[in-house]
Amino acid sequence: LARSSTPSHPSASQFHPPHRPNPKMQGYGKDLPDALLPYKNKLTPRFFEIREKVLEFVQNVVNPALPTYAAQAKELLKTVDHPTKCPEPPILNDLRAQAKARGIMNL
Repeated sequence: LARSSTPSHPSASQFHPPHRPNPKMQGYGKDLPDALLPYKNKLTPRFFEIREKVLEFVQNVVNPALPTYAAQAKELLKTVDHPTKCPEPPILNDLRAQAKARGIMNL
């Protein structure tokens, strides 16, 4: 039997494509995603306030940190024999601290 030049199983990069924020992704703008429209009249002003904080945090803090996260994760993966044994990239602690400082931790 001839062997295929392509691997029989996908590589890690095929499981986890690079993070590229999609500014047109539904739910990231001021408009509500379609799934929430039936509840629009039941959502409180507090919901919209927190949603705005979370969206701002994701857009201005998390998305810019994704390349750092990817680089740190790549380096940490070199230190273990299996991806499930990989420790969290250090930038996650910074992101958690920033979320907590903004009052949006554990949402």
